Amino acid sequence: MKNKQIYLRKIRIEDALAYQESSTNEEIRYMTGTPREYTLEEIKTHIKRIIEDTSREDYAICLNETKEMIGELSILDIDSPNHAAVFRIAMNHTNHTGKGFGTEAMELIIDHVFN
Repeated sequence: MKNKQIYLRKIRIEDALAYQESSTNEEIRYMTGTPREYTLEEIKTHIKRIIEDTSREDYAICLNETKEMIGELSILDIDSPNHAAVFRIAMNHTNHTGKGFGTEAMELIIDHVFN
């Protein structure tokens, strides 16, 4: 899934460092409700678990230009029979906010989910 500035791809174990770096940012932790910083091993374990979880889909938000992972987006509690799910999005750092990346990610995932 690709748009003007960003693309979405499935989360990978190799994304653990980006997750860890975002957990060290106090403002991002506050905005996402993340209670503390996590170790790299804790994050790798989490990523392994969510990759195998069929009730969710998790994506990295990456810049087209540099391929850098700048955020993440999740579709959670997927209830296919009832056509329902929960959605969350987060940027890894505040320097990625206010630039339209989240809006583009939303457009991509909405198209993916409904089409």
